[in-house]
Amino acid sequence: MIKKSMVVFVLSFILFVNLSGTGIPASGKAPMITTSYFVDDTGSGTTCTQAAPCLLATALSKSDTFFNIYFAAGTYTGTGDEVIYIDSDKVINLYGGWNGTTAYPPVRDPDTYVSIIDGGGVRRGIKVEFKVGPEVLAPVITGLSITGGYGGVLAGVDCSFSSFDGCGAVFS
Repeated sequence: MIKKSMVVFVLSFILFVNLSGTGIPASGKAPMITTSYFVDDTGSGTTCTQAAPCLLATALSKSDTFFNIYFAAGTYTGTGDEVIYIDSDKVINLYGGWNGTTAYPPVRDPDTYVSIIDGGGVRRGIKVEFKVGPEVLAPVITGLSITGGYGGVLAGVDCSFSSFDGCGAVFS
């Protein structure tokens, strides 16, 4: 009985997703993403839509558990230990190279619309840390240039050597 009800639930969910226009990610590992936010390095406001992109910090403060962030051309920095922190409590897909228009679906060309995550030589660019394992939740990070990452101060090690954990961008 449980199996039959589970099949009915799954089929109903798939039908809902198809009728609602919500996309299903291509990767079997990626979580279901229902919300997308749009950022510009000079953005303002809090809606984070294609028509009114916000700052990266505003998009990262959203309370959704799973969401996409589309980056317009520009350089994105931060003030904390890393510019972007992703963990299994809030999985975020990052898409650089958004052309900044309001056309749907969002158009991306990372070669033309360069989106840069810059740690400024004092923080990590992106830290991805999973509490439940990457086989369960795996964010997509694509179309971004990540530069200036430094985690030596945070890790308590000399980052002159690339073999130390905690230097630059960290995936664990």
